[in-house]
Amino acid sequence: MANHKKYIHRMVELIHLLNTKGITTAEYTEKYGRHRNQFIEDREMIAEIYLPATIISKVESGRQKRFFLSRSEQALEREAIRDDMALMQQFLEPLKQEDPIRYERLRKRMEWLINDTALLPHHSFFFVDHIQYTIRKQCRIQLYNYRHNSSDQPKDYLLEPIKLTTANQQLYALDVEAGICKNYKLSRVGSLEPTTIPCSEQHLYQDKFHDAFGWSCDAGQEINISFHMSETAYRLLCEEFEEAKQYVQKLRKGLLFDSEYQFKGPVAGVEAVGRFILGLSRHIGEIQPSKFKEELKKLISEDIFL
Repeated sequence: MANHKKYIHRMVELIHLLNTKGITTAEYTEKYGRHRNQFIEDREMIAEIYLPATIISKVESGRQKRFFLSRSEQALEREAIRDDMALMQQFLEPLKQEDPIRYERLRKRMEWLINDTALLPHHSFFFVDHIQYTIRKQCRIQLYNYRHNSSDQPKDYLLEPIKLTTANQQLYALDVEAGICKNYKLSRVGSLEPTTIPCSEQHLYQDKFHDAFGWSCDAGQEINISFHMSETAYRLLCEEFEEAKQYVQKLRKGLLFDSEYQFKGPVAGVEAVGRFILGLSRHIGEIQPSKFKEELKKLISEDIFL
């Protein structure tokens, strides 16, 4: 039964991909860990279900074929869609200054807004709702085709969900098989399925602190830091780490920049926030405490981010 459900989840996601940005054979085999012949079978099944729609292909650079689901046998006018997206981007641009968080959210959804041929909403649209439901009901959740990084083969996990973190971008949950609590990035989830199996391993749950930068540590081990940043760094912070905005205030008189902001809040460690600080070193200063500053220097000397 589990394999049947996994097949359904794969097909739902594949229908969406074929109906929006398309997918190549190489992308299919990498994403699902399946043979190219399986891709042919899946395409034939989808084409049969969605008659009179048909699956077409368009040759890209490198002679790779990208497959699309079309309502006609003519290739979709991708150039026209790009023009429409460029026009929408033009209208969204002023919002980038006024409300960077909303701008980023709308920008990410633009692909779905612009595509008037969508047959199904993207499955990830329901991820947060499904996770919140299982947390409320204290039931387990099944993750399909999760990738820890781009080089890993996709894996399935049966989890006991504990909480959503980092502005609903990560799930903190117990891996039932391993008996370990870990963070799972929703962007790396292929699909998920709520179950009716009650959570029963609460004695293995670990109390963790999750910071706004996607890092975690044992509760009570977090450290309070502060740093000043330019308006450019502030906008990037809001776009990438929405939860961090609650710890930021605009300074009346800047010490380093014309328009200056201060982050002052708890973090789980130097690693995650360190990536942000070191990546924008020209736009950040007044880093405190001195112990945290020394940890940053240590990371640079160890070439962790280089």
